[in-house]
This record gives sequence, structure tokens and C-alpha cells, in this order.
Amino acid sequence: LATPSPFQLICSAHDASCLYLVMRAYLGGNLANLLAAHGPLTENSARFYLANIALGLELLHVLGVMYRDLKPENVLLGSSGWPVLADFGLIAFVDSSANASRSYTRVGTPLFMAPEMVAETGHGAEVDWWAMGVLACDCLTGHTPFAEDDDEAALYRNIATATFARRFQREFACRLGPGAPLVDALLKLEPSERLGAGTGGVGALRACPFFRGVPWEALRRRQVAAP
Repeated sequence: LATPSPFQLICSAHDASCLYLVMRAYLGGNLANLLAAHGPLTENSARFYLANIALGLELLHVLGVMYRDLKPENVLLGSSGWPVLADFGLIAFVDSSANASRSYTRVGTPLFMAPEMVAETGHGAEVDWWAMGVLACDCLTGHTPFAEDDDEAALYRNIATATFARRFQREFACRLGPGAPLVDALLKLEPSERLGAGTGGVGALRACPFFRGVPWEALRRRQVAAP
């Protein structure tokens, strides 16, 4: 899903065994490729991509959709560098009723799961803002914050307490720079306290110092040059 237009399905077809979906080609690869090739992003580049992702999440949430699989591999890049959210196989729909606004399934990529998803206590769209916090860490440092040397149990313990992994604290947290307050505000244990999900909503996220100077409306209209 791009901002402001959705990920484009050109046509579909099927035969006896398969369904075929033809979609627009995004020839810039994905954000994971970019990070692997060039390492952590500059602050300005990270700001551009994260602001666009925030707009995409905002649109999904307005439509009553939890994305639930935000990660670098699912952020496709067009030939001009503009990001597009893709892979909607794990979305869930929500409405205003209390029961229908929660899901109790553990889905997605463990590195990006929110504490309430790991605990399977019920989650809402707030999980997407947590995942954006993890993604911000990855963009700014080249590493996700909770993994402990391929130890999945330790990963889940760290997520459950919002505790950065020991190696991340030692070697990478200092690289967050001006992005540290943004990451801290997104990685809140209490879902309702996360930036983007709290009483200030997405407006509070836009007002975060990390995004100071972002021309949101021009960004929405793609009137800003990609880095």
C-alpha cells in the first residue's frame, strides 16, 4: 500500500491449481535490500521512509485494518525510491465494538512482534506502531533491538519487558541519535501509550521532534524527492 494510492493489482487469472495476481513492479527492491547493501540509513533518509510508513499505517487504521507484518522485507521501493507497503496476508479487520477490535492470534515476524501479541492476550492496531519502533531501530542502527544471538526464548522475554538485548545496548543503541525519543515513544509496553496510538493519535507522532520539518501534505501527494 502506497500513499496516497493503494498497492496496485493489474489483473488476476487462475487455472486448475493456481491463482495468479499481476501487480505493478517495484524495481527498487525493498528496504531490507537497501539496509543490507548500504547499512544504517542517514537520519534524513530514515525520516523520509518512516514518515511514509506512518502515513501508510494511518490509512490502514482509518480503513479498520491491522497490518501486523511491518518489516523491511515488506517495504517495497519503486525505481524512484518511494516506499510501498506490501504483503497483506496477515491483516485483520477491526470495527468499533470491543470484541471485534481485538485479535488473539500470534502472527507475523517474531523480531517485530509486540508484547501483547507474544503473550496472546489480545491485540489491536497498536501492534503496528510497536513494529514501526523496531523498524526505526533497524533503519537507524542496522539492527533490531530485542534479539539475543538467535535465542527465541530470550527474544520473547526481551519483548515482554521492552528490554533491549545486551549486545544492542552495548554496541548499537548509541547510534539511534535523534531517533532515540521516537523509538522510546513507540516501544511502550502499554499499547495505548504508544506514539500514534495514544490520545494524540497520529497527530502526536507527526509532532515528534524526529519528524520536525516533514512536509506531511506534500509527502502524501508525493511532491517530495525521495533520497
